Amino acid sequence: MNPLATVLVIALLVAGMVAMGTSTTVGALRGLARRPAPLVTAVLVNLVAVPGVALVLLNGVDLDRTTGVALMVIAAAPGGGTGALLSLHVRGDRPH
Repeated sequence: MNPLATVLVIALLVAGMVAMGTSTTVGALRGLARRPAPLVTAVLVNLVAVPGVALVLLNGVDLDRTTGVALMVIAAAPGGGTGALLSLHVRGDRPH
């Protein structure tokens, strides 16, 4: 993979995380502390429901073990689909 592309993808991801972090206000964090249900729901959906659906779908498809594990990691990682998309755009190194 082109080292410049790697640096640019990393810079894009870091810039996105910093932008999200700096746009959060103390008031928004206090509001979240008073009403944690949306956060708990989002965490459960991202870490339980989406991987669960992926597991059910993967059981119905005949894939090799490495591909199945990779898809489960992507399903369990918030923003996992974005990482795969960015990797595709920079022609990421993948096994043949």
